[in-house]
Amino acid sequence: MKRLLFTMLCPLTLLAQWSDNFSTDLSNWTGDTAFFEIDTINQLHLNAPAVANTTYLWRQSTSVFNGEWAFYVQMDFNPSSSNYALVHLVDEEEQNGYFVKLGGSEDAISLYKKSNGSNSKIIEGEIDLLDTDSVKVQVIVLRDSIGNWELWADTGYTNNYQFQGAVLDNTHTTSTHFGIQCTYTQTRSDKFFFDNISVSGTAFQDTFALPEYRNIIINELMIDPTPPNDLPEEEYIELYNKGTQTYNLQHLQIGDYSQSYPLPFYLLKPNTYILLAEDSITEGSIIITDIPSLNNSADSIRLWLNDTILIDDVNYHENWHTEEVEGGVSLELVNPFLKCSNENNWASSMSISGGTPAGENSVFSMQMDTEAPQVLGSSYHQDTLTLILDEAAHISAVSQGTLQEKNPSEWLLTFKPPLIQNQEHQIVLQEVSDCEGNTQSINLSFIVPATAEKGDLVLNEVLFNPVDGGQDFVEIYNNSDKYLDLQNWLLANHYADTIANLKNLSDSTFIIHPQEIWVLCKDVENLLLYHPYSIKKQVIELHAMPAYNNEDGCVYLLNQTTLMDAFCYHEEMHFDLLQSVDGISLERVHPELDYWQSAAESVGFTTPTLPNSQSQTLIENSNPISIEPTLFSPNNDGQDDLLQIKISLGPGQYAGSIHIYDQNGLLIKLLQNNVLFGSEEVFFWDGTSDQGYKAPIGRYILFLEAINHQGKIVKAKKTCVLGGRL
Repeated sequence: MKRLLFTMLCPLTLLAQWSDNFSTDLSNWTGDTAFFEIDTINQLHLNAPAVANTTYLWRQSTSVFNGEWAFYVQMDFNPSSSNYALVHLVDEEEQNGYFVKLGGSEDAISLYKKSNGSNSKIIEGEIDLLDTDSVKVQVIVLRDSIGNWELWADTGYTNNYQFQGAVLDNTHTTSTHFGIQCTYTQTRSDKFFFDNISVSGTAFQDTFALPEYRNIIINELMIDPTPPNDLPEEEYIELYNKGTQTYNLQHLQIGDYSQSYPLPFYLLKPNTYILLAEDSITEGSIIITDIPSLNNSADSIRLWLNDTILIDDVNYHENWHTEEVEGGVSLELVNPFLKCSNENNWASSMSISGGTPAGENSVFSMQMDTEAPQVLGSSYHQDTLTLILDEAAHISAVSQGTLQEKNPSEWLLTFKPPLIQNQEHQIVLQEVSDCEGNTQSINLSFIVPATAEKGDLVLNEVLFNPVDGGQDFVEIYNNSDKYLDLQNWLLANHYADTIANLKNLSDSTFIIHPQEIWVLCKDVENLLLYHPYSIKKQVIELHAMPAYNNEDGCVYLLNQTTLMDAFCYHEEMHFDLLQSVDGISLERVHPELDYWQSAAESVGFTTPTLPNSQSQTLIENSNPISIEPTLFSPNNDGQDDLLQIKISLGPGQYAGSIHIYDQNGLLIKLLQNNVLFGSEEVFFWDGTSDQGYKAPIGRYILFLEAINHQGKIVKAKKTCVLGGRL
């Protein structure tokens, strides 16, 4: 326990407001004076009728601050719950104040607080200290200017006082009287004696200056104390007086959006801290009071003067933590002397205890902010551009559009009429300044994305059966000349006969440029480990990926609720000669065709973020049947593995077949049989026969025969060569 006050104030160093050794009369006292007398040795003596009763004596006293109360009490009996004395140190209209109880059932000397007539013990003295046949004790009670109380007692008349306890309590700050109270049975009505009463200290006069904006600041927040480190499992708010004057906190309120709480009397000196908590966190400088509940995710804590003038506010978010924490670590202000109290000026406590309550912050730094605000990101939706800045800022003007502040670090620009889609736009943000006065103008370029249609963004490569330790990935490709926004696009799988397990690609604007390739996965570092040639900046790390079965499944790509592309796979789609399909992806051979092939061995069997190894360029030819290449070798080396066959029949609907014959005229493959052709169709031959075996090396003839509804017959043939394979 802290015992500094006793050292400083005993013996008395302050001029006593008054003292009484009862050498004259009771003219300064009021109350039951008829029941008291001054005896022959100048002691105050209770000499009441032999009837069980409670009697009082009062004397005017305004002493509260830097107070010392000293007195002698004698009771010629062993105290009990029916026979004891009270000495009222601070009393206002007999309703509020502080008193010392001597005796009672615990035979102790204890300090009590009285609030609206209700008593509560705040210092419990030594039990059985007064358990004697006769009590003679000297008592000293001390209180400093901020409400630290100490209780001392001397039962040996040697000035060797025993410490009975200490407490911080600022509940009552005014007094009108000092008093003596005797409670007794009929046999004890003349057994109480008092002497050497001395009272010093001053009445409280609130002449302290009122704080201005950020003279007192919110300096530390324990928003999630669970699980604790070395501190108690309690939320707390730390205030710091960075000004040059002492302030009375009684004029302040602390609150959030929902409720405000008044602070009790407390004189907060310059360069000192105070904790607001519902329970004790550290010894000393603690106010026990109601405080706002600190939400773990985000909240706004505000300090007000007289409920009207803002002194400080913090709009914190759990992502302000500068390291991964599970709880028990406070948020600390880095530089309390900056004008700003935003995310850039807060960090996770580095203390091994989890925080630095009532002390200098572990992350304290005097580094000044000399950087002007920057735009972190922007998104355009309908006719509004949302600007996200890296700190709270003010934008004085803009080159076009209507400016509106959503919050200090988020601004809205509205354009009437809306800006042209699929185009880059330039605006100038003029005089963008932070609260430190750092200012600059910002030239901002942004893209207004186009409306996506089916076929614009397609599935391009899927790895559904990774090697041990690897992970699934899905590749998407912008097959258009549009700038597309991935915000609210979804990736899904097939479960219980429906599209299920939808995962968001981006919660905010994410522009994918024409002909760009992007890969979706759960862990970008894992992807780079198993596919080292991937381009990291073209990987989107999702919070979670839909699960894709190794044998078969479906991959779905949606724009909100609209299905934009789908790919249903099975492992038999892989190249037949592969001994294992683990770690081998299926690639789309062309973004406009629903035909997939195993990725080539020459590129490591996968090409995330890179052009597909099995990519095909569509034949441009007006002949009824065209092929590319004329010599192909289906060995999955990524080079001419497929024979591309383009059918160009022009207007009108044709039905027909495509036959493949060997050089001896034997039918090897009925590639298409009596199908309805479009005006242009593309088919592929992988070198297999109708029986499923690989056709031998040699020359082959492709024969097209088709007829339209008017009876027009088209017949055409092409020759190709199936070359060697590994």
